[in-house]
Amino acid sequence: MLFQSFLIFYIIALSCFFLNFIIKHVAIQMIYIFCIMALMIDMTPIKPMDGAFIKKWNVKYWVMLYIIVAVSYIIMNFNLY
Repeated sequence: MLFQSFLIFYIIALSCFFLNFIIKHVAIQMIYIFCIMALMIDMTPIKPMDGAFIKKWNVKYWVMLYIIVAVSYIIMNFNLY
C-alpha cells in the first residue's frame, strides 16, 4: 500500500511536469508541485510518515527512493523554462 501511493504520486508528478512543456497552465504546475512536495514530505523518516516505515524496513531502499524524490523535487521546482 505504501509503495502504490508513492508510485501513483510520482507518475502523476512526472506526467504533469512533462505535459507542462507542451501545455503551459497554472493548474498543471500546481498539480506536479503538490505531488512532488507531498512525496518529499512523505518520505521524511518521521514516525507517522511512510518514510519511517520504509527506512525501518530497508535503509538502502529508503535512501534510493529519497534521492530520487529529492533530485526530482529540485529539478521540478527550480527549472528555468
